Amino acid sequence: MKKYFLSLFVLIIFFGCTNPNPQNKINFNPNTTPNNNSNNTNAGDAKDAIATVEAFLNFNVNKKTEILSSLISDDPETVMFGAGATLWKGKETIIKNLTKGIEDVDDCNFSFRDQSMQIAGNIAWFSERGDWSYDYKGQRVDLKGLRISGVLRNENGKWVIVQWHTSIPAR
Repeated sequence: MKKYFLSLFVLIIFFGCTNPNPQNKINFNPNTTPNNNSNNTNAGDAKDAIATVEAFLNFNVNKKTEILSSLISDDPETVMFGAGATLWKGKETIIKNLTKGIEDVDDCNFSFRDQSMQIAGNIAWFSERGDWSYDYKGQRVDLKGLRISGVLRNENGKWVIVQWHTSIPAR
């Protein structure tokens, strides 16, 4: 049970951080060059897939649920994994859990590294590592070395998330 609450807490914090400077967007490193593994993929696909991941991470800054909703597939098999045994399945469940508790988080700062994006046809997958610091109910929290990976699918010309995983290194 303790792991469940830790997992829920980390996911709420991860997806609920705000940033006092809305211009400070989360972006893939400009040196990240997606590896297009298909003759059916073009540079526009790569940029659009990266933009979907960036917009999802920027939900932490803007807290706009309608944007979040547009980035997640309607496929009922869409899943989000968190630390421990956390598993959310389906768009409604994912959004409900991501938006829970975000008002308790302030002054969130992010840094990302080791970013990678691969694309083959209408499927893209990515990974990155990052550090987050934030205030939760007035207490400063620093998380180092979080890992994020996911899978996107191009549905009707738009890249959407079908699988997302966030994990915390063992301490």
